[in-house]
Amino acid sequence: MLVLRYSSQIMRCALKNNLFTGVVAMTCLSCATFSSAAKDDNAVTLIRQIREAARTRDVEKLEALITTCADDAKLTAELGRSLYWAAGLREAKALLRVTCHDTRLSSESHERSGACALLAFDAMADGKPLNQLRAGGRGPFLDKQKLFIAMVAVNGNPAEPFIVDTGAPMTVISKRYADRVKLPYRTDVADRSTDAAGNSVVLNPILLQTLKWGEVELETAPAWVLELPENFKVGGILSPQDVLRGTAFEFDGPARAIQTHGVQDVPTWSKATGVPTHLATLQWNGGNFYVFTQAADLPALPFLLDSGAGGNGVCAEPLAKRGKTLDGGTVVSSSTAAGSNQVRTGLEGNFQVEAEPTRQSTLFVSACPQDADSVIQKSGYVGAPWFWSRRVFFPVERRTIAFTVPVAP
Repeated sequence: MLVLRYSSQIMRCALKNNLFTGVVAMTCLSCATFSSAAKDDNAVTLIRQIREAARTRDVEKLEALITTCADDAKLTAELGRSLYWAAGLREAKALLRVTCHDTRLSSESHERSGACALLAFDAMADGKPLNQLRAGGRGPFLDKQKLFIAMVAVNGNPAEPFIVDTGAPMTVISKRYADRVKLPYRTDVADRSTDAAGNSVVLNPILLQTLKWGEVELETAPAWVLELPENFKVGGILSPQDVLRGTAFEFDGPARAIQTHGVQDVPTWSKATGVPTHLATLQWNGGNFYVFTQAADLPALPFLLDSGAGGNGVCAEPLAKRGKTLDGGTVVSSSTAAGSNQVRTGLEGNFQVEAEPTRQSTLFVSACPQDADSVIQKSGYVGAPWFWSRRVFFPVERRTIAFTVPVAP
């Protein structure tokens, strides 16, 4: 396979440069025009190329950048993390190892500490493949809940409520829950991220030996331990697109369940529904995915596909940029993974994901932290109300989704 060929090339370069003795003379990356003497604008161009390839999960393009040895630690780190999200740990492991051992980066830097934290999953798995689906089927949601709440049993412990959140790039285990049931996790390495309000969070890697949700059973599932706020009375936050890597699944709002579908493709699923379906192309930013959505009379913009959001929402920034406001509503505090965010709720506006029929929706407006370097600027949220009203199919390759027309929840 192409992946293995390029991975071998990375390993040869790493060995040549005494990587495993802790001395990194060069790292493995990129294109013929890039060298250690390249100008900053060349590095910026390459970062952009990596992020554009990652946006569409174009693994072949990402791998095509791994052709020669070049002396740039940050580019290596960017490519390694992008490969992790697009293809998985096996494909990204060699580049992540380069970054983890690269003494040109501070040990506290996000690039280096994050790479070491991801590699911890490989060590904890001890040769076992990650995200192994042992039994497929139906994973039910609890009744009478605004969000998607599932009872999930971890490592044979009694089932705890988990928020099922497509807006979470990875599965999170509450530190209180992990400590209470004595789940082992790594404290010597950590990754760092931000929540929806831009609050910084520290994440410690944990490997779930077993995870059971209704008929769905998994083994060796990577997750992260996080100290959630006191008002989060859950065992954690389950990211279905991450924990079910390699498996097609359906988010069935009306039936209040997730259903695994093995390796079924979009045409087969759409035909089996017996009703009209629509397609949307996913735009990836790390482990988060976006779909182009029109809302509040704005043009089509990238909205986070976020079943963990209590409503459909619009970011204040694109509204302000176009001189628009949504008047009325009520300002409330909305909980995030590390704090809270002020949102204006109870507003009415149009809402349309890609080519589906336009309909009116109750919207919220919130500030959305913007990353100037990102290829995707979040413009809003496709939240729980959108998911409750339809069936949504996620194929194995996660480049598109298919969904039915709205039905009554």
